[in-house]
Amino acid sequence: MMSLVKLAPDAWRYFAEEIATGREDYYARSAERPGLFLGRGAEVLRIAGQQVDALMLERLIGQGRHPIDGSALGRPFPDRPGIVAGFGLTFSPPKTVSILWGTADSYTSAAVLAAHERSFETSLAFLQDHAAFTRIGAGGVFQVDSEGFLAAAGFTHRTSRAADPQLHTHVLVANKVRAEDGRWRSLDARELFEHQKAAGMLYKAALRAELATTLGVHWTEVDENGIAEIEGVPQVLVEAWSSRRKAVEEMGVRRDKPAWRRR
Repeated sequence: MMSLVKLAPDAWRYFAEEIATGREDYYARSAERPGLFLGRGAEVLRIAGQQVDALMLERLIGQGRHPIDGSALGRPFPDRPGIVAGFGLTFSPPKTVSILWGTADSYTSAAVLAAHERSFETSLAFLQDHAAFTRIGAGGVFQVDSEGFLAAAGFTHRTSRAADPQLHTHVLVANKVRAEDGRWRSLDARELFEHQKAAGMLYKAALRAELATTLGVHWTEVDENGIAEIEGVPQVLVEAWSSRRKAVEEMGVRRDKPAWRRR
């Protein structure tokens, strides 16, 4: 699955607190993989693959500036309500994939993690091809290409907040892209939301192909949401390690959201 939310400029504070203090150890120290700069925009700035820290997030998400030297990337984000500083993407495999990853031997676990990472990178590349546009002209009348997402920071985690096995990766995409004329502008977010479902379907399809090839797993029939589960994983484990979902269902409310998503 892939979810997508908007990020306000002050979202950097939430992530920075996690990185600096490890208060919940969720977005930094508990990560299976540390946050790294990703995306073609990161390649343009020659920071792809570099590890993310709190100051970099403040500059990029909080201010709309270069995460390393603080230089302006077009217009910095103004200090007023309603500004969209970026977008949070979360890639999560079906529950049986997380169970296999969390209970298998080291070789199998590593293969599952590698398949997940290749699959979300495939999905991210699709979004950069089809949803990394910006707009120019009076009132943004013309849609034009960009050089790709800027400094998306990926954090891969082992568990959910309820400590159930849940492999997932967070990708923070800054609302900054460089257009063909060399100027930095905002993303045309309509395309990003329009392609959200297709990107999620692609991630799941790529993951099935990767695991079928590398580990020889078999899948149940794909449902109307594009989801299939690994055959042979005991249902009792699926139920036992879905405590977060069950708790929400029993409460009859929407999932709790951290402050940076309440917008």
